Amino acid sequence: MVRWILRRIFYTLTEIVVKKNKVGILRVGNINYISLTELARYQNSSDPSFTIKNRLRRINTIDYIGLWKGTYGHPDIAFEFASWLSPEFKLYLITEFERLKANEAYQEKIDWQANRILAKLNYVVHTDAIKAYIVPTFTDAQKKFVYAEEADVLNVALFGMTAKEWKENNPEFAKNGNIRDYTDLLHLVILNNLEIQMRN
Repeated sequence: MVRWILRRIFYTLTEIVVKKNKVGILRVGNINYISLTELARYQNSSDPSFTIKNRLRRINTIDYIGLWKGTYGHPDIAFEFASWLSPEFKLYLITEFERLKANEAYQEKIDWQANRILAKLNYVVHTDAIKAYIVPTFTDAQKKFVYAEEADVLNVALFGMTAKEWKENNPEFAKNGNIRDYTDLLHLVILNNLEIQMRN
């Protein structure tokens, strides 16, 4: 499960449609790579490799050769390549690519919010389990200390510090939340899974 989540976060493949041509986008980490082969199909649908080879023969392309990886290129390279195919096609490509990035940013925000809510709900279930089964005879003050200690086991495992240490190191952020409110999507997914495992 964790391997699938890591692959999903660090390696995704999607596509956009540019002037009725499907163009694959490979996302590795935070960098998007655009399929040069599929861009070349705009000019030569039967043999896109010929178009790419033709482009590589040009003198001004030599600077880019070292940057090319497979059939996907960094957006800067892909935009330059699309411009060579057709300036109009390049403008459509940029428009669709920007739309994709805006959609991804929105979806990532939604995913983050959903996982943060799950982490908060799991925390309540986790503390209720402690309250019911682990420390039924403790005072309220002792229970709060135990809850914080249980949560900090996960905080140290994930972030390398306790909630208190994070607040001391980040006073400007601590006013509006805690370490978990400022983490990324990957850490929230892992946190949810750890909380579930701890209460089972």
